Amino acid sequence: MTEIDIKNLKVKAGGRNIVDIEQIHFRSPYTYGILGPNGSGKSTLLKAICGILNNYEGSIRMNGHEIRQEHNEIAKITGSLIENPSFYPYSTPAEFVRYTWEMRTGMKIKDDFGIDEIMDMVNMRGKMDSMMRTFSTGELKRTGVAGAIAGNPECILLDEPTDNVDLIGRDLIAGSVNSIRAEGNKLLIIASHDVSFLEKVCDTVIFLKDGKVQKTVKISETQLTNIIIEDTPMMNGLENQLNMISISGVKVTVSGDINPFLNYASANNIRIREIIKINVLDEEYRKIFSDQS
Repeated sequence: MTEIDIKNLKVKAGGRNIVDIEQIHFRSPYTYGILGPNGSGKSTLLKAICGILNNYEGSIRMNGHEIRQEHNEIAKITGSLIENPSFYPYSTPAEFVRYTWEMRTGMKIKDDFGIDEIMDMVNMRGKMDSMMRTFSTGELKRTGVAGAIAGNPECILLDEPTDNVDLIGRDLIAGSVNSIRAEGNKLLIIASHDVSFLEKVCDTVIFLKDGKVQKTVKISETQLTNIIIEDTPMMNGLENQLNMISISGVKVTVSGDINPFLNYASANNIRIREIIKINVLDEEYRKIFSDQS
């Protein structure tokens, strides 16, 4: 298991705290989203975690080791894509991944050992030998993700992986992240302002505003549906069953899969008037950041 403990973290710039976090605990095999608009401190937090930035107060420990003091060792097990990376335009993704892999592990790799699999994970197998000067923003982002996972790091940090990427590109990046998650042993931390993307790939989302944690939401708790029925049937004793979390008159609120309730309603002649999906992350985002629109 990989764990990161952050305590009393303060990063200052221009005489003010741009990150001010009392405590966060990350652990594998989970994926965490850091959600907030530009300027909320997301990139700064990831830079501190991966060791790019070390002029901070407080403590960041990975597996019990202080990152600032053991940066070289931590770098071997951490892969990152921070902000918008630059690539040598006449190199190929295969060359970039090989270089990143060897730098991270300190070992030479022969031929394309393991590179094919990484290119498959980021949907770039067909372009692994193409010059990156010809790539779209989405292809460059996926190449950056490939570099972040080269060498099989335990912890992967991705900063705005869908920024300036079109809808299809975002779906491809989401597929890449979910391929990494499917391995079942990684700690992923993804900073983004893209609510729908984080909802697709994360287990937990942390709202960050002005460098401070505002709220932490589990994605499993965001999949809520209000089901409006024709009348008020007797459903005594069914509380917390069929994925129901509340019954209020003709409104039944279901968490997660609604099929158990729909099957029950059909078997008991309960007529349904309307099914309303609730986007909890969108609603929370509006509440927290409405003053920054």
